Amino acid sequence: MNFYFISDDRWFLEGLQKIPLKLYGQVLFIHTNDFAKMPLPNAGDVVVINVADIALRQKFLHLPVMSACRVIILLNISIIIKCSLGREFPWLYPDNAKVENLISCLHLAAKTPIVYKDIRQQEKWYFQYLNSGESHKELAARMGLSEKSLYALKRRVMASYGLSKCHCTAVMVCRDITGMHQYTLSA
Repeated sequence: MNFYFISDDRWFLEGLQKIPLKLYGQVLFIHTNDFAKMPLPNAGDVVVINVADIALRQKFLHLPVMSACRVIILLNISIIIKCSLGREFPWLYPDNAKVENLISCLHLAAKTPIVYKDIRQQEKWYFQYLNSGESHKELAARMGLSEKSLYALKRRVMASYGLSKCHCTAVMVCRDITGMHQYTLSA
């Protein structure tokens, strides 16, 4: 099993390279500008995504192999209500966590079987359409649901990932996560 650290922050990557991480397997530090030159993760690898650029983060999370990896997304603490370390990937973790805590998280991830939450098609569509600029009224008409039902769907999905209820970045993270499942490895 390999460990990939993918980031658009060179300081983050350089800092991690100077710390003894005590991880078993190859550890790769990849800046987003250099990603095309690097090998893709393999199924089962641990992949830490610390990418602030929302378009780049979506690009990496929607790589087919990611749905077969142990993905940990580092995010600004203000949008995370609770860390989502547990049975199902991807995990959301604060980007300002202490190094020791991040290392513990990586060890736990390496031991955790790869299981992803079941995402309903309705949830994927909701976050895709919402992020494309459609209003709740337009979404309700398109999806054949009431606006109240759409708000409930949004709250339920965001809470399942430990995200705050109304932060726009959290909505984009949900779009990225729910979209991961449409890009799976072919058997």
